Amino acid sequence: MRFTQAANGGADGDVSATSPGSGRWYGTLLRAWRDRRYAYAECRGALQIYGTVVDECPYMRGRMLYHEIIRRCVGEDLDRAVEIVRRAEDSFAAWPAAREVRFRDVVSYVIVDELMQRADSGSIRADVERIVSKVIPVGF
Repeated sequence: MRFTQAANGGADGDVSATSPGSGRWYGTLLRAWRDRRYAYAECRGALQIYGTVVDECPYMRGRMLYHEIIRRCVGEDLDRAVEIVRRAEDSFAAWPAAREVRFRDVVSYVIVDELMQRADSGSIRADVERIVSKVIPVGF
């Protein structure tokens, strides 16, 4: 699932999160750069979809809004969208203190999940939460 792809009407962007496949130091640096670039692009795509959904459905708030945003990214599968938002809440909104899930949590979860699926080493070379907090305003 990609926010940028959904925001662009299904056209996949040129931002890649794939690894260069090298264990050398420059491979690690390139991977870190790609992971950060991917995270920034996905945050911008998520905000674009957020704006579209809010314009079309101004009555939606919170979890219902997040379900609709994710549903548009996963191809109309509401059950999958609900599951993704639940996982984001479990991952980001439960520690250190329980709170309502936020849009930032959902975006962070989606980006981390995608990067982990693409990572050949099982690790991410970008501080996704920091990037999300830079791009997505407080209160989202």
